[in-house]
Amino acid sequence: MKKIINLLLVVVLIFSLAACGSKTEESAVPEKKEETEQKVEADTDKDEAKTDKDEAKTDKDEAKTDKDEAKTFRIGYASKNQDNPFQQSFVKEMHKQADERGWDVTILDAKNQIETEQANMETFITQDYDLIFINSVDPLAGAKKCKEAKDAGIPVIAIDSNIDATAEVVTLVVAPNLSGGYKVGEYMSTCYDEDEEIRAAMISGNKGNTGGLERRVGVFAGLIDARTGIGEDAAFEAAWQLADDLTNNGSAEYPDANFVLVGQGWGNWSTDGGLSAGEDLVTANPDINCMIAPNDSMLIGGYKAVENAGLLDQVQFFASHDGMKEGLELIKEGTQYKATGLNHPRFVVAKGWDIADEILVGGADPEAFDPLITTDPIAITIENVDDFYDPNADF
Repeated sequence: MKKIINLLLVVVLIFSLAACGSKTEESAVPEKKEETEQKVEADTDKDEAKTDKDEAKTDKDEAKTDKDEAKTFRIGYASKNQDNPFQQSFVKEMHKQADERGWDVTILDAKNQIETEQANMETFITQDYDLIFINSVDPLAGAKKCKEAKDAGIPVIAIDSNIDATAEVVTLVVAPNLSGGYKVGEYMSTCYDEDEEIRAAMISGNKGNTGGLERRVGVFAGLIDARTGIGEDAAFEAAWQLADDLTNNGSAEYPDANFVLVGQGWGNWSTDGGLSAGEDLVTANPDINCMIAPNDSMLIGGYKAVENAGLLDQVQFFASHDGMKEGLELIKEGTQYKATGLNHPRFVVAKGWDIADEILVGGADPEAFDPLITTDPIAITIENVDDFYDPNADF
């Protein structure tokens, strides 16, 4: 009996040990599985970190390649002059556009001399610049050097001033001379009574400058159309004839619009030049009630001449183009300075450099551009001057 009991105890003990062993094995397996999963996750994290590092290295290498491939272009700007605020601001905008791109720009001033402009263009051509901007002194004289540049493989963009149609340039980038002047002429008609005679003194830039001619023609056309209602095409036809008469005879008139041009002076695009021309015109024609100029600088000179003569109350002033800060201030103050056309260097220069980008960086065909590219025609008046006036502007 005792043996049987001992035997049973041994069997129970064996089963107990087996049960314990089984439980231990079941606990141990998940722990081992968990350790394996943790190891896999750690390896994955390590691989992902390595991938991120490799991708970062690739990005860095690509950035370095882009930087290495970036090219600095040499741009020449043949400036007609730098003796008025507009042209000085134009030069600053040229430097600004070059700095933003990391390009080099060289600016040579012709000082309104054709011979100097020719020499400046020759410098850019012989030194093999990548692209040239020309703001020509004389439309025809500038055309010759543009052809020489093209023959040398250098694209030329005419900017700000007109150039002869024979010039082999990429395009001409300007404020819209005709349509911009037209807007100012339209507004000018609202500043006088319907039956009031407008007796205007005209201060122009320099003889032979087609851009200046177009600006005054635009003003004449806008005024004629607004006062007669003959339509834009007919108004421009009449305006061209009026401009010819003014140049050939020293005065002109369009009776149907009750518009008389008493005389024309030449201000060479500067405030001092406008002052001198204005003094001569006022002395010879003290009965004027209007003064017109193709830019703010000359008109401000004319404004001072009229003010010095004590006639400011009877004369109203209209600039076909620019939007110069000093002119805008006179408009804001509600003075006799009534309107100017938008022609800020910032907009014109930016358009020119965008085209240079397309050619030099984008590989665009210089022959593929429209021959004329303009900014929008806008007359700045007391009604909208706050949209354009910036007290911190250079120009």
